[in-house]
Amino acid sequence: MAGKGMGGGGGMGMATKTKSRSKGKNKKGSGGPKQAPFDAAASLLRMESIYDKLCKEAFKQEESESDSFDSITTEYVVTARSLSANAPAGLSDWVPVSQIVLVRPISEDERGSEHAKETIRAAVSELCRESYFAATLSAPIFRRIPANDVEYAAEPLGAFHRYVYDDVIEGKSSTGTSGGKGEEAMGKAEARKVLNLDEGVTDARDIKSAYRKKTFALHPDRFVGVVRTDEEIIQSATDFTNVKIAYEVLSSGVRDTSSSASWYESLGGKQRMEFFGPIELLPISAAKKTLEGTGC
Repeated sequence: MAGKGMGGGGGMGMATKTKSRSKGKNKKGSGGPKQAPFDAAASLLRMESIYDKLCKEAFKQEESESDSFDSITTEYVVTARSLSANAPAGLSDWVPVSQIVLVRPISEDERGSEHAKETIRAAVSELCRESYFAATLSAPIFRRIPANDVEYAAEPLGAFHRYVYDDVIEGKSSTGTSGGKGEEAMGKAEARKVLNLDEGVTDARDIKSAYRKKTFALHPDRFVGVVRTDEEIIQSATDFTNVKIAYEVLSSGVRDTSSSASWYESLGGKQRMEFFGPIELLPISAAKKTLEGTGC
């Protein structure tokens, strides 16, 4: 089984479309049948239904006792933002607007991450009209900008939940790394204590300055020739590691007022490697051809 799906808020899906055949002869001088305007709302409803179907089939496949799979199902969150330099407040950075599900043959997944990106690019391109409509529903402010002034990005649903949803919406820290605390993630409150920062400090320059002071004080080179116990050596190494972890945690989701960097993209720090965007959209016809070639 292969397919693609998409949804606004929930999920949207796409199935193979059947070609319509016009009955009767065209009237002379009509120039052929008139093409009806694209109905994004109706298309979105159809795709939400297909999305649910594809996800249910994938769930059944995972629950089955069979170890033989011929396809892989991946869900993605699609985000959008304005291209305009005079974008309305709130649209200059990424806003989650919809979800896409891709069902690809196993052979396609084995072709590497760059090939996977081209598949995602094609899917987002083909579904850009539905994504824009979904954006106007989830964030009505999108209605103030034309569809051509919107750009898109995507990332796997799991990465979105870990680095965006859990951290920002649920208030859980998911960017910590094992250190002195074993496998437990370091929260932002503890990270500020490690760097001797006051509660509420969010300025990127203050965080970087505190990090540099701490790493200078704890750097192993400063202890060359100093006689220390094994316990002191271990503690020093642990403290140095925790300082680096604290900096990574606090650098996630911090607005850097000294640059035009995306706050949304900063969430998760260096560990968030699957965010893909902005996506250079393909013409819809080219996107369909690409997806057909991958078996989606």
